[in-house]
Amino acid sequence: MKTYLIAQDLWGVIEGMEETPDQEKNNVAFNAWSKKNSMALHVIQISCGPNLFSVIIREISLAKIAWNTLAKKYTMLKTTYSGTDNNRNDSYVEYEDLYKAVRGGDWNAAKEFLERRPDALNAKITTLGKMALHIAVVAGQERIGEKLVERMSREDLEILDNFGDTALNEAAVRGEYRLVKCMLRKNESLVSIGSSTQTIPLVKAISYGQIETARCLYSVTPLEDLMPEKDHNGATLLSNAIYTRNLDIALHLVKRCPRLALSLGKDGNSTLLALASTPNAFPSGNPLVFWKQGIYNYYEDGNGMLHMAGMFTDSNMLNHISGAALQMQRELQWFKEIESIVHPKAKEAINKDGMTPRQLFTKTHKNLRKEGEQWMKDATTSCTVVGALIITIMFAATFTIPGGNKQNTGLPMFLNRKWFTLFILSDALSLFSSTTLVLMFLGILTSRYAEDDFLVTLPRKMIIGFSTLFFSIATMMIAFCAALSIMLNGQYWIVILIICLASVPVTLFIVSQFRLLLEIAISTYRANIFNKKMKPLF
Repeated sequence: MKTYLIAQDLWGVIEGMEETPDQEKNNVAFNAWSKKNSMALHVIQISCGPNLFSVIIREISLAKIAWNTLAKKYTMLKTTYSGTDNNRNDSYVEYEDLYKAVRGGDWNAAKEFLERRPDALNAKITTLGKMALHIAVVAGQERIGEKLVERMSREDLEILDNFGDTALNEAAVRGEYRLVKCMLRKNESLVSIGSSTQTIPLVKAISYGQIETARCLYSVTPLEDLMPEKDHNGATLLSNAIYTRNLDIALHLVKRCPRLALSLGKDGNSTLLALASTPNAFPSGNPLVFWKQGIYNYYEDGNGMLHMAGMFTDSNMLNHISGAALQMQRELQWFKEIESIVHPKAKEAINKDGMTPRQLFTKTHKNLRKEGEQWMKDATTSCTVVGALIITIMFAATFTIPGGNKQNTGLPMFLNRKWFTLFILSDALSLFSSTTLVLMFLGILTSRYAEDDFLVTLPRKMIIGFSTLFFSIATMMIAFCAALSIMLNGQYWIVILIICLASVPVTLFIVSQFRLLLEIAISTYRANIFNKKMKPLF
């Protein structure tokens, strides 16, 4: 479990390296810490299940305290495994040599004992009801475990310890991949035997982060064992597959049994809760159908699903998005999508601070909105200056045409030449497009910059502004080249050379800025995060 918590960047909460921030001084940091604490506590709880351990930590709200409490309890239980006299019943003393041999990896001694006492192969040799095979699994003695399985019958492998676990359950929890495969070769029905909480080996393996073992068990576990009408295993597997980023398993499972997306797992966990807790696992462009399925669920502090979607924390998922304005747009899109699928009452739900989800969103995104406003103003100011210069140049070029005008009629000297027609058309297009871009960017500069404006209104104006900017620059350069062609009649090698040189700054500008235009367009008009072919759940 520690390895999984480290991999998910949650170990700092357990170890105490991340101190609890003062909510009044730094609300954003406090929300980020609170979210990590909740996720770490959730991992600990689902790993324990509703047995002796979860009873002990059920009322604990801090992941660090829950971890330390379990550590103390485990130390007490460990003495039973180690053979301490105070925790051993005299009736188990006769198996002490076998226990030590198996735990120490001495197969010759274990084999000699079993030849003298064949009945010890399937006997419970500790106060916890563990067989020799259980001990081999716990001690990580794969070779001895395989030797024991060879000697045991199918029925022997189904024997439970005092916690209701088979040896396969123990192997699944500890990720003993080879022992799992060894036991399944002799008795495939072991995959359907759950613990005292009816948790089957597959769910135990993925809950403890033993992914390789979980994949092996998933390939042989019957679908009937995962159906929602049987028990919690299917729904729990689905949630844990999402938490552990095994999305191929999650998607395959939902395709096999869509009803699981609406089912509650162990301890009341839901699919939607798992999805809302891991938004960075689903980059745009990979919408999943079952995102529309889920049950409204509440977190600690009275924060519901929509409250959690409205919280802002510094996340790696935003680092690849250019500019604070587009980051704000992304946050709004995420909030709007969650809002569209939760129960209508969730939109007005109040947390312990008396805030609705929208009020919490506004509060936590206040700084990001200001940064987005400043980013847009800086970008549009620069582009407006460029557009104004193009307007000035193109307007002046209309009255200072190449070759001048005829004295008697006032008409252009080269009116009937093709290059002159190209010059006039390019000049007019550049003038009109640059005027449009200036108006668009002025509209952005004078905007009120409300939260919802970042969703579509402001990005749309940016798209129009940048597009017309590129077009006006391109047509301005065409007008310039056409004018040179008129003035240098017959000198085509000079004209071609100048056209090539003129295309360099245009190309450089478009290449440097086109990526931003493309990002804005994709972010604004791409497919939604959720699959819109699905009907609303409520």
